[in-house]
Amino acid sequence: MTLRVSLWVSLKGTDLVASTAWLTLVDTMGHGRNLLGLCRFDVYEFAVESDDPARSAEEVKRLFAGQGRFYNRNKHNYLLDISWKGGHVIDGMPLAENIRRLAAEVTARIRCEDFDGNKAPDRAMLNSVPVFRTDVLIEDLDPATKERLSRYLESELAATVEVSALGTCWYLALRAGSEGEATEIARNITVTQSRDRGLLLNPNSQGLKILSQQTMDAS
Repeated sequence: MTLRVSLWVSLKGTDLVASTAWLTLVDTMGHGRNLLGLCRFDVYEFAVESDDPARSAEEVKRLFAGQGRFYNRNKHNYLLDISWKGGHVIDGMPLAENIRRLAAEVTARIRCEDFDGNKAPDRAMLNSVPVFRTDVLIEDLDPATKERLSRYLESELAATVEVSALGTCWYLALRAGSEGEATEIARNITVTQSRDRGLLLNPNSQGLKILSQQTMDAS
C-alpha cells in the first residue's frame, strides 16, 4: 500500500529571505501595486510503499521527530501529513497561522493605500479589492536532488520511497482583476528574466508549478 507524505516547514520568527525578497520586489522592482504580501515554506512530498501502513506512518513520524535535517523545533513550525487508504495521521502545527499573517499584511496595505490611513473601512469595502493568493512551488530541475533524498529516506525507513515534490513554496497575495491576471503577475514576479524582471526562480536550473489559487478575504 502507498503512503502519501507531505511535510511543510516555515520559520517561527522573521523570515529574512522573504523579507529581503519583499523589499527587492516592492522597492527596487516596482511590484508594490500588485504584490500585497508573501510568505515562504520548505516543501517535501514523497510516497512510501508498505505492507503495514500504520506502522510505517509511525516510523515516518519518529524519523522526523528525531532529526535536525528538515526542521528545528525551536526555530520552525511544521506540518507533517501522512495519508493512505483507510488512514490519516497529522503531526505539527497547521499552516493557518502563516495564512492569517499574510492576510493581516494584505489588510494593512489595502487600508493604507486605498483609504489613506483613515478609519478602518468596513468588510464590504475591503472585499471590493480583488486579491488572489497564488501558491507557487519552485523546484530544482536536476533529478539527482530528489534521488538523493529518496535514497536517504529509504535507508532510514527500510522501504521504497519516491520523492514527488521538493522545493520552496511561496504564498503570494496579488492584486489582480482575474485569476488569469494573477497567474501572469506571479510568473513575472517569480521567473528571473532580466535584472529588473523576476526574482525568485532561476529558469536555467529551476522549474515552477502553480499549486493553487484562491480569492483572499482581506477583511
